[in-house]
Amino acid sequence: MRGGERYETMVKRIGTALVALMIALCCMGRLAWAGELLVVTDENLPPFSFVRDGKAVGVDVDMLRRAAEKAGVNVRVEVFPWKRVLYLLENGGAQWAMPLFRTPEREQVSSFIAPLHFSTMGVFVRRGGEFPFASLDDLNGKRLGYNRGYALPPDLNEAVRQGRVKLEEVASTAQNVEKLLAGRIDCFVANVESVQFTLAGVAARQDIVLLPKRLWERRPAYLVIARAAENKASMAQVASLRQALESLHRDGSYAKILAHYTQAP
Repeated sequence: MRGGERYETMVKRIGTALVALMIALCCMGRLAWAGELLVVTDENLPPFSFVRDGKAVGVDVDMLRRAAEKAGVNVRVEVFPWKRVLYLLENGGAQWAMPLFRTPEREQVSSFIAPLHFSTMGVFVRRGGEFPFASLDDLNGKRLGYNRGYALPPDLNEAVRQGRVKLEEVASTAQNVEKLLAGRIDCFVANVESVQFTLAGVAARQDIVLLPKRLWERRPAYLVIARAAENKASMAQVASLRQALESLHRDGSYAKILAHYTQAP
């Protein structure tokens, strides 16, 4: 074999080897991302996460799935009562969860990836039962409904601990509405959009009034990963999901998803 022919043969073999190596690396990449991430969420927080026709749906669920698609990550969403979600996250039963407010206690067990939605919390009363509400002190002596396991403002937690406010926990916003209409509580605190979504199916919705002052405006609710699982999780997955969620907020996708669930047809 002449020198030129040997050179051409060697080049072809090297080229073939490089192509094979690239294919192998691509396959390895796909396998590395093929693992399914299980994310647990609240079964009763419409319009952000709830069950419809036996499937998990909502703003947060759509945001997660859209972000996972952009990031090349496979995800599966399972719903539980909120207290169960927190228990699973804190005790190793789940590695990923949503949507959590950032608090010092929760930061001890979870790393906060990126916001899914932004929550505005308000105080709701029955029409005719309005009262001046300028500070948390105005809730003293009230029977206050609240969804079990949700994060309260620290000052309100202290008022409950001291017995100045009687907290009555329920499993859902719908139960708060029922108890308020029945006169079993004086008011309840909840996400404004969740209440509006719930009231759409309530005949007496005009009897529920939102007081003007909000407890907080646009507080971010996050996708989180348990700190105990961080060493097992691919840092590339975490970074890609964070970037994808942030991009969905920037490009207007979040606003469109929110409108899909909250605007009347």
